Amino acid sequence: MTIRLFLTVLASIVLSSEIGVASNVGKRYPSEKHVIVDRITGRPITVLTSSPFNDSKPSFSRRHSWTADGNWIIFDSNRGGNGTQVFAVNELTGDIVQLTDDIQVGAGRVNPSSKAMKVFYIRGQAENRQAVELNIGSLLADSMNDQVKEPTAYERVVASLPYNYGQLALDADETCLYWGGHGGPGTTSEIFTINIQTGNIDKLIDVAFQAGHFQANPWVSGELFFNKEPGSHPDQRIWSVKSDGTKFRPIYVETREEWVTHPAVTGPDEMMFIISGHMPSLRKRPSGVAVVNLRTDEMMILGQIPVERTGEIGITGGVWHCHGSSDGRWAVVDTFLGNIILIDRTTCEQILLSAGHPMRPDHAHPTFSRDGKRILIQSALLTDGKNLNLMVINVP
Repeated sequence: MTIRLFLTVLASIVLSSEIGVASNVGKRYPSEKHVIVDRITGRPITVLTSSPFNDSKPSFSRRHSWTADGNWIIFDSNRGGNGTQVFAVNELTGDIVQLTDDIQVGAGRVNPSSKAMKVFYIRGQAENRQAVELNIGSLLADSMNDQVKEPTAYERVVASLPYNYGQLALDADETCLYWGGHGGPGTTSEIFTINIQTGNIDKLIDVAFQAGHFQANPWVSGELFFNKEPGSHPDQRIWSVKSDGTKFRPIYVETREEWVTHPAVTGPDEMMFIISGHMPSLRKRPSGVAVVNLRTDEMMILGQIPVERTGEIGITGGVWHCHGSSDGRWAVVDTFLGNIILIDRTTCEQILLSAGHPMRPDHAHPTFSRDGKRILIQSALLTDGKNLNLMVINVP
């Protein structure tokens, strides 16, 4: 064989190999579901994923991780071999299905729909970004029946995005997406609305700071909330704007002595957030998990926990992230030492659900299911802080 012929055959083999690479979209993975017992509380915990890969839930500010039918939990993982991708795990059977297989998927910013079996996410880099709608109802059904089509059969490009921004939130009526963000330290932010049906993009507002942690009110259409970033202690953390660009305002006007963080919309007219007490100086004023009425600005503190000694100078710990059940009955928090605590909002009683979840490589970020009966966490309990698994704790 001549060198030229050899190179021609080799090129043909490589090209054929590249063309024939199968997508992992729709691939099913064996169930990893099992139950463990908390060593402190004795409560059962359902482990949904336990692989050596890193499995994490969507951003804590998302309203939930469950699909519209309530059967599947959306998460992102690096188990597919092509970077971090979007997956779904069936809460009852433990079946795991891969939903995306594109290195340019923004897997950590997925928005599950509450009205249909769909998710929305951003894909692409630089000026080639897209907002994508993924029909997971059809994809999951085809996967379970071993009849998976090409990935494009389940996708619809909502809009091409002209800028390299990464924030995305789904409006309550699910007719529009909020999109925007910032370009780097010291820059302003542009926020847009995207019409999901037409793909039209309209400027909503410019803000004179870096905006992050986008979340739309899940119950009331036309309300977007976001944080002032970066920095762990800005002068005013939480902001809001209407979808027509009006009523741009701060939510809970804080003082310089307060450290506000990790807000989450927990009802049509309320937001829950943390007034941090992780340093001795912050314990000299009221701190803990707080609730503010979005219509009247009235607020109350549901509770703080006693000092948790972490061994770090000046660090006392306390509650760190929070979420609320949609019926207004419960709040849930995690702490600096990785304890998951349920708070009865009628009595402010605190109930330890689970203890000792390492707050690495990320935090537990507890969130309620849509019916308020279960709490989803991401935990490195089984891996001694090396990687995260998904776990569900029933509300007693």
